[in-house]
Amino acid sequence: MENVSKAPNAKKAKLVIIVVVIAILAIVAYNLPYFKEGRAYDKVCEENTVSACSDFLNEYPDGRHADDVMFLKIGLQEETKYKLKDIIEYFGKFPDGKHIHHVEALYDNIWDAEIARYDKRDKANESSEAVRFMEEMLRYMREKRLNSVLVNVNSDTRLKDYEEYDADVREVLELFADGNLSIAQNMVSLKKNFTSSDVSALSDILVEGAEKAFDKMFTPGFIDVVNGETFHLFNDESNEEAMPKLTFDYVISSQEDKIGDATVPHIWSYTDGSGNVLNYLVGITVDFAAHFSIPSSNVTYDYAGKGEPEKNLSDVEDIKDGYRKMTATCFVQFSNQMSQNMGLAEAYTAGEAEEE
Repeated sequence: MENVSKAPNAKKAKLVIIVVVIAILAIVAYNLPYFKEGRAYDKVCEENTVSACSDFLNEYPDGRHADDVMFLKIGLQEETKYKLKDIIEYFGKFPDGKHIHHVEALYDNIWDAEIARYDKRDKANESSEAVRFMEEMLRYMREKRLNSVLVNVNSDTRLKDYEEYDADVREVLELFADGNLSIAQNMVSLKKNFTSSDVSALSDILVEGAEKAFDKMFTPGFIDVVNGETFHLFNDESNEEAMPKLTFDYVISSQEDKIGDATVPHIWSYTDGSGNVLNYLVGITVDFAAHFSIPSSNVTYDYAGKGEPEKNLSDVEDIKDGYRKMTATCFVQFSNQMSQNMGLAEAYTAGEAEEE
């Protein structure tokens, strides 16, 4: 009787197939999102750094470990402004998260410290309206879990060229010309040489000035000052509605005085390195109005002022650069005026002002 049995090679082939299948399944399982996230989380715990947490949250923003990683990141942040930013983000993403009570306690501790710091300030030189507004704003921001103030800037330009002034005024001004250099014949056009292309840079002076003022009042970065021009590009408009707002309105006009019934322009000289007058130009002045407001509150703070250059400007490359520096000086002046009205040191130091 004959027997039939499987060949040894067939058994080996079957074993190889099983091994290959297992290997493939292992590779597939290894690369499944569930297991990849688990390994990423283990790496975060091992490295224990802010950057590792950020990398994980960028890769797995809705992962099963996102709550834990965000909480870990909050604990690792050393600067108040970043810690507070992450806490507010946690509130928005995990309102019922497993660490919510700990995060709320951290939030309260930060605010208690900052409010205590504000309460201890010597407010003798502060505007009472500014103090009242600041107290209301802090209460509102704490309750709404916000740390950002939105700054909007609105501009207008009302310029007059030299020939637009009364002929009698111009005739008198000629008496003050430098030697034989006629003012009328050597006057550059204000309208042609002043450019509004630097408006965004001017707005930045106001935004940064407000930020500097808050940084002197609180821990730097505790109040985040946001430029409304860029905020709209990257953020949800619903957030905008809830934020306290600071609105600057400014008007750039020709620098002039009212003498009786006559309007007299301020005449500046454009000189070379040796002090020789090359041209004349009409000066620039800027009128400002600042308005602080809080959503659903009638508590506001308003401050109006004027920026007007009072001294010569140095290192001017050309007429356009002269007007740019003249205007920037006006913005720095106003930022300092408003800062002082709030009982703070000047927002910009002399060195910083010259760089603007």
